[in-house]
Amino acid sequence: MAVFKDKKTNKWCYEYHDKYGKHIKKRGFKTKRDAKNAESESRKRIIRTDITYINVHNEILQIYKEHSSKRSYCEFESIHRNHIAPLLLNQPLYKYERYDCEMMMRAAVKSGKSTNIANKILKQMNTVFNYAVRHDYVDRNPFAGIPKLKHSKQITEYLSYAEFTSVIDHEENTMYRLLWEVAFWTGMRRGEILALTWNDVDYHNSRISVNKHVVYADKKHTVVKGRKNKNSYFVEMDQELENSIKSFHDIKKLTAGYSDDFYLFGDFRPLPEETLRRRFKCALKIAGVKNVHFHSARHSHVSFLYNYTDLSIQEIARRIGDTVEVTLKVYAHIFEAKKGTYSNAISSAREELERSSRGGKDKTK
Repeated sequence: MAVFKDKKTNKWCYEYHDKYGKHIKKRGFKTKRDAKNAESESRKRIIRTDITYINVHNEILQIYKEHSSKRSYCEFESIHRNHIAPLLLNQPLYKYERYDCEMMMRAAVKSGKSTNIANKILKQMNTVFNYAVRHDYVDRNPFAGIPKLKHSKQITEYLSYAEFTSVIDHEENTMYRLLWEVAFWTGMRRGEILALTWNDVDYHNSRISVNKHVVYADKKHTVVKGRKNKNSYFVEMDQELENSIKSFHDIKKLTAGYSDDFYLFGDFRPLPEETLRRRFKCALKIAGVKNVHFHSARHSHVSFLYNYTDLSIQEIARRIGDTVEVTLKVYAHIFEAKKGTYSNAISSAREELERSSRGGKDKTK
């Protein structure tokens, strides 16, 4: 009997097996009529065997495109294209099980991706399946309740002063040489550098306005106002960097149709992300230094500031447009590298003060 009364709780229930053999059971109805009506509604929900993950993903992507910010749309598309699509199973949506998502997360980490990326895969797949449940494409989200992976402690890669100056010195192309200089001597992110236009450069105050960034989706670039963390800021230029930018600017002004809306690196449109990545890898090889990601230029800048200047951590954080908390977390290993120098500095200072004190006593004799 599909509808029955639970003797222990004195409540009505229904249960049946759907056409896929799955056992469906629901308890807690006050009356037999309520249980029957609920059972009838439950049986009406037909699982769509023709719906795939891609179908639902495309529906959500269209919603993002029409109703969300460009940044949200691009991030959703990018995570799918770069991290989910290569691992996606070729099967209908209703056949996915908990193990499938866990397997994809493990595969992502095994291929060298961070735990943060694996957790983004989990978050996005949950979004897709929750949407599918709300629209009756499936009757459940098999990934609900899967815990995030704990972040493993990763050592941030960076180049030493000798290494990144070698990359700059070995670059023969004027534009790319300046690009490496801007990256290493300002610590700006890739998308922020590619979005720079000439009207962002303020020679009067010797600073660069960082107020937008480039994101890529559907093989197209989109310039988004603001930065990754939404806070615009200014980066001061040292004299040598400013001279390099001015020299390149003089050359660009001779370009037909030039305007201050031109991108520093790309004229009418920003330099493609893939072109930058490929060229940077080539520059590292020519310079004979270790192979790192372009983002390592930002880390290299922080390392330089901490090791070779008197700037405090608070000042370094303002320099790169981050909070002190984020800076301490991301660059903890760089700050730890100086462990022991504080005690040495204190010892040296005490010795100097003691020598001065003894010298003063000797003079009074």
